[in-house]
Amino acid sequence: DIYSCPRTRKAWHLSSEEEKQQFISGIHKLNEQGKIKHFGLTHHHIVDSAQAHFTAEFFAWHRYFLWEFENQIRKLGPEYECFSVPYWDITTDSGLFEDAYIFNSGLGGIGDIENDDCVDMENDGSWSVDNFPLQHICHEDIEPLDNPSNGCCLKRAAARGQDLSAVSAYVNFIKTYNNFGASDGFRKWTFAGMHGEIHGFVGGGWANYTHMISRYSSEDPLFYLLHSWLDYVFVVWKQCWGYDKIDAS
Repeated sequence: DIYSCPRTRKAWHLSSEEEKQQFISGIHKLNEQGKIKHFGLTHHHIVDSAQAHFTAEFFAWHRYFLWEFENQIRKLGPEYECFSVPYWDITTDSGLFEDAYIFNSGLGGIGDIENDDCVDMENDGSWSVDNFPLQHICHEDIEPLDNPSNGCCLKRAAARGQDLSAVSAYVNFIKTYNNFGASDGFRKWTFAGMHGEIHGFVGGGWANYTHMISRYSSEDPLFYLLHSWLDYVFVVWKQCWGYDKIDAS
């Protein structure tokens, strides 16, 4: 029963090695089943309609997306039945750039600038084309073998000058916007500010056209940790302003 265990999300840097391996092996198994491709396609087409990013549904849509991702991993077997998506506490990696813990904890590195920004060039590397082949963001014009038939490498252009916000920036941000706001509130500036900053930190710029800077960003495992973090920030914002105490009736 994929609904029997509570969904307790923990910070990645505070997760045990067993918990980390559960996430890593789980997303690999989903990719082997062809499901990561469909998560990528879903995110791509919803982005085309603007629903998931440019409307008030930003948090709710991505929360449901994470829920379905969790459900798929929980269906993998008894050892996954209590799986919950961890979150990437961005503030712990502020100022660290390529030395950020997230890039040195089993989720792949920053991308090799000399090899089309591929994360893992080892023949049997965990995130190499051999073990984590992807169907989108193929750069056949740069490397002919990087195509959907062979599998495309996971690409990042990470930590190339752009930094992540520190705790103080998040505190100031949460205390500045007390309205959810369609055009000038917490929702809009989370998307345009913090959300965009993190995607850019991992994916680089549009010219790089890596997974996290594209509409297929949900094919990068960091996507799930990022949106789990933004959901955490959303909860903190609601508690800060007392919106979690509003009588629903």
